[in-house]
Amino acid sequence: MAVLWLFATTSAAQVTVVPEFSDNYFLILNDVTNPSTFYFLPLTYSLESPTSGRPRFGIQFYSPPRTKDTSLVEASVTLTISPLASRPQLDQLATRLANRFRSVGPRLSPLPNVRVRLLVYREDNLAAPLAETRWVAAPADGSQSLSFIIPPTTRKELKSIFEGGDSGLAVIAIFDIDTVVDGVASGRISGAKLRSIAHNQDAVEVGLPFNRFINDVVSEALESAPEDRAYLTESARTWLQARLGPPEPIRLNGRLLYGWDMNTSPLATIQDQTFRVIKGAPRSLQTAAIVELGDVCGRFKQSIVDLDQGVQGCDSLE
Repeated sequence: MAVLWLFATTSAAQVTVVPEFSDNYFLILNDVTNPSTFYFLPLTYSLESPTSGRPRFGIQFYSPPRTKDTSLVEASVTLTISPLASRPQLDQLATRLANRFRSVGPRLSPLPNVRVRLLVYREDNLAAPLAETRWVAAPADGSQSLSFIIPPTTRKELKSIFEGGDSGLAVIAIFDIDTVVDGVASGRISGAKLRSIAHNQDAVEVGLPFNRFINDVVSEALESAPEDRAYLTESARTWLQARLGPPEPIRLNGRLLYGWDMNTSPLATIQDQTFRVIKGAPRSLQTAAIVELGDVCGRFKQSIVDLDQGVQGCDSLE
């Protein structure tokens, strides 16, 4: 499976996740230094254009120019993913925020200053990207475009990639939001309780699943002084990320995830210990979005061209 990883980083700010308004479509963030300011980050993407509804996707395959092996083909893929959420959904979200935070007169806007790194992987080799590119800033509508090459392979293998399944195409967007811890927190970790929480989950994905995991740890495995409770969740995030290390692409029970395998993580053997996180310490919020392309031969026949034979679709890959 070819996989597109998309990384986005903002300039450091003091923002926190607003779980009650975050869902599969948006991650909602609140500016700690300006409580009336809220940001949204789209989490659900599609190949369809938000204006025309037509897919922005194209494949051209052909005999590799530097080989005489006629059994091999190479493919050039170009695609654009766009947020699936509509303007009415954003308007409804803004109304809900206004009703909930009436006292601050909330304002909702896109997350600013986003830098993007795009990588393409085949799922059977997640350690070696097919291609990589970088963006200084995302377009206003949040769309992202990328062109890449699928190296020479057999016609049968290329058709298998285009038909989906374990060797199909998937797009994964990974957003990394730099921020800082606003406060100081210290406390004691119960190793037994933390091991139990980790044991009950095969994997934890970045984004909202990781936020829920943090909340479980804070409520069940941490002890702290009352004056530290206000900063405990964000401090626990920093502490847990340091122990878990960077998230990784993983396949678990047939699903493609970006996060941590709890069966092999350091938390599986962690012991009792203390922690302290200092005010102003850098950290990051991270989330991800996955677009499964599925059977592109069936879905996008007119967007696939055999340049050698001048025909559309995947039939010539038989």
